[in-house]
Amino acid sequence: MARYIKDFPTTKNPEEIMKIANDFFSKEGFNRVNFKGEDVWKKGVGFTSPQFIKLQLAPGVVHMEAWLKFAWFPGIYSGEMDLNGAMAFAIKKMLASRVNTLESLLK
Repeated sequence: MARYIKDFPTTKNPEEIMKIANDFFSKEGFNRVNFKGEDVWKKGVGFTSPQFIKLQLAPGVVHMEAWLKFAWFPGIYSGEMDLNGAMAFAIKKMLASRVNTLESLLK
């Protein structure tokens, strides 16, 4: 499993975090889904590599995971890709930008 994983401190309470996250994901076109037993935010279908972001909250800390699935055919995906490397670099760059923006909003 190749994911971008980061824990960072926050001064916001869980309700504030979820309000900010819901607003951010809605504006960015993500939908909340249950993906293989994980509650995540997902964007993309078809030939584009779907983007995923997962948030977990603890007092004073946000745990964030972000990854892409590799698209073989529309709707047929395999493996996970983190935000590094040349494969799917354009989508990785967009996801990395979203992750950085969300992190800034939640700190």
